[in-house]
Amino acid sequence: MRILIVKLGSIGDIVHTLPALDAIRKALPHAEISWVVEQSTSEILRDNPLIDRLIEVDTKALRRGLMSGETLRAPRQQLRRLRASAFDIAIDFQGLLKSASIARLSGARRVFGYTREGLREPASALFLSKRVHVPKQTHVIFKALQLVHGALGIAVPTDPAKLNFPIGIPDRDQFEASREIERIKSPYAILNPGGGWPTKL
Repeated sequence: MRILIVKLGSIGDIVHTLPALDAIRKALPHAEISWVVEQSTSEILRDNPLIDRLIEVDTKALRRGLMSGETLRAPRQQLRRLRASAFDIAIDFQGLLKSASIARLSGARRVFGYTREGLREPASALFLSKRVHVPKQTHVIFKALQLVHGALGIAVPTDPAKLNFPIGIPDRDQFEASREIERIKSPYAILNPGGGWPTKL
């Protein structure tokens, strides 16, 4: 089975979707799993051992090329990469017009997403072939897991203690972090002052 995960960004949204990726890989170890992501947020998925193919897109360039008189070479290359596999299923975790349209453009035979009340942009339902209902007020991690359950019919964790967030960390980065911890030899804190919204700063 060839499965396409559509979760373009942001980094936090991608992290929230990782337990769904983990559930798919555990239930379907021989499936070919691809993930389409914005180039600007792709680094967090690079070297992930659970992903067979990472497809990076620039949706701004794609929209600009498709909707204007600009050269279509870059958008065509992106579409070619997207359609390189004959996907059986695409799962749109984002619920936006751009994510649903990318899922549809992938050529997947079936495109799964949320029912209209669970979509961030309800008009994106037009691009879906199957819709999965998830109760309101469901945490975004479990919302993604219920979408996977509805789309693939596989068991998914319901206990927060059993959630896995697989991230591929290169050996050189692990070595560097271990070396720094050894050098410090005392309790420490890590501050990350960046964020996409003023409320996260």
